[in-house]
Amino acid sequence: MDQTWVSIIFFSSAVCGVSAYVPRQYVFVNESKNWTEAQSYCRQNYTDLATISNMEEMKKLNSTLNTLKNAPNSSVWIGLKKGLMGNGYGLLQMEISIEVETRTETGGVENLTMGGTKGTTVCGVSAYVPRQYVFVNESKPWTEAQSYCRQNYTDLATISNMEEMKKLNATLNNKPRSPAWIGLARGDTGKWLWSLADRGFYEEGDTYRNWNSGPPKEPNNDGGNEYCVGMFMDSGNWFDVKCNDIYTSVCYDEKKTSTKRYVFINETKNWYDAQSYCREHHTDLVSVRNQTENQLIFNISKNSSNSDRVWIGLFNDSWQWSDQSDSSFRYWMSGPENYAQGEMCAAVFEQGYWNNVACNNKLPFICYENKLILIKQNLTWREALRYCRDNHVDLVSVHSEEIQLWVKEVSQNASTELVWLGLRHTCTPGFWYWLNVSPMCYQNWAPGNGTGGEDCSPVERTGAVQARGGQQWVSLPEDHKLNFICLTYEG
Repeated sequence: MDQTWVSIIFFSSAVCGVSAYVPRQYVFVNESKNWTEAQSYCRQNYTDLATISNMEEMKKLNSTLNTLKNAPNSSVWIGLKKGLMGNGYGLLQMEISIEVETRTETGGVENLTMGGTKGTTVCGVSAYVPRQYVFVNESKPWTEAQSYCRQNYTDLATISNMEEMKKLNATLNNKPRSPAWIGLARGDTGKWLWSLADRGFYEEGDTYRNWNSGPPKEPNNDGGNEYCVGMFMDSGNWFDVKCNDIYTSVCYDEKKTSTKRYVFINETKNWYDAQSYCREHHTDLVSVRNQTENQLIFNISKNSSNSDRVWIGLFNDSWQWSDQSDSSFRYWMSGPENYAQGEMCAAVFEQGYWNNVACNNKLPFICYENKLILIKQNLTWREALRYCRDNHVDLVSVHSEEIQLWVKEVSQNASTELVWLGLRHTCTPGFWYWLNVSPMCYQNWAPGNGTGGEDCSPVERTGAVQARGGQQWVSLPEDHKLNFICLTYEG
């Protein structure tokens, strides 16, 4: 018998926990806040207000609430919210009825329209950070750092959410804290976005624009660095301008009703400081969706004594991640600036915040590595196994739904219809097993596959995943030649 497989004959039985995959941890916060305050608290201290994607997660959230011995409220905030439509925001609380003695509960949702209502909070903590960050203490320009990361890892660091930002900061603990490159750089072209979109307030069909028709005709990107938008106080028309110019501004406040949602700030600031002020004291810089709203903003701003122009929340974002990720997460220190001086690349600074730096500066940098990597070579199962062990860690073992989700994401780019996994069948005892010697508690077989009585002639059977479609597992002879997925790091 091949020594590679000797250890598997010692399996006898295993105890598996039967539970659907729950990718989030829920944390109850016993402080009374309105929905916006609760959202800000969760984003600052955890990941976000609780998201519930399926009934299993609903049960887990109820289980979290069920441990409370003195529930102070009959409802708690969760992270569901209607869009910017109609007469106001619909905020969702979850009604809870908790019997402390027996710890049973009922769960439902209640539609509330009062943004100022105070309630307790459930925060969601993401358990899934698919990247490992690696600090490289070698000083290189941004493009050389990018090449190094692509050659030795996956790419320069991409950060998609606050949970990943915390993981990156943890990687930097006890490291020299000069600025360090991440994978964000300004491209040649961008798109116009509302400031509110960065906070989850995005409305489909965002087409209204009120650019000045001339002279000058806007937007004109005069000087090549006009990325923020203001409104002329003599006409209500819009213009693009450098973000560090100083104007008054208009904030949007979701907690107020009707026209009172628009708040004129008669203090002059640059666009980023105006944005920060609005986010701290209200909701955000104002979005303008139609001519009626444009007129309301114009009316409350036109008598400004400090400026003949006012900031609105539109800006041009052409910052792009090195790996072409579509992540819109940003963690700027005070907003990028000095584009005209060539400061087109992003670095993380001592407090974890980002700033833009000239790309030819020589800085240390942060790479990331995906836990899984698709190898687009057509090899037999044994050849794929040898490749993964020689170049990475191993063929991937899929012993949870979380890892299955990772596999689904990477396998859809395969050049073959099936992709090898680290799954193998042994004929003598007659069972399937993973290479990392974990029992098969989680299974995702396609119909008719994964039975105990596999046909072992003329070669052993091994497991592959469908690259597309249902992306379930299938049984194949090991001498087929397929793409395969390697595990790149353990832990």
